[in-house]
Amino acid sequence: MVTRIHKSVHLLDCLADKYDGDIGYTIPAENYQKGLKLSDFTWNHATLWAHKHGDNLTYLQARFQTDRIFEQMADLRSKFGDEIQFHFEYIKIQGEIVPASLPVVKYQSKERLYEIIRFCKTIEVEINDPHTYILGFGGYNMRMKELLKRKELNDPYNLLNPGKLPTAKEVQEFQL
Repeated sequence: MVTRIHKSVHLLDCLADKYDGDIGYTIPAENYQKGLKLSDFTWNHATLWAHKHGDNLTYLQARFQTDRIFEQMADLRSKFGDEIQFHFEYIKIQGEIVPASLPVVKYQSKERLYEIIRFCKTIEVEINDPHTYILGFGGYNMRMKELLKRKELNDPYNLLNPGKLPTAKEVQEFQL
């Protein structure tokens, strides 16, 4: 009898073969939560594992378009080669399943990292920048105008977290 799990594993194997992917580690369902867990490789655990095998690594927080994920990955691979290693998870946002990634990046310089971020934006890969302390520049689709209005209302003397919110001019420049 073919179970839903077996069907899913077969479909995943087919996708990996089709796109020259590699399934590096699997855990049979009956062994899950015994010893090394699959979750040890998820949501930034992948970055921690990568650090065990190389120096000068960092990561980004990315969201790909469901219908363009393979095109977007190919564009990044074409431009940056193995400088970027992908790690994907699928998350649900407003009822839609969306491919999210914490790509591990070989860190060369701040300028190179932001070149990668700018390129991602040109191919419509959304980036949340985990390398900034300025609220909103990290992404998360923050509604900065609303946030700035709330800040003025609740903190008219700018006592709370000074310097963490960008000015309206900085917001405009960041979006260019």
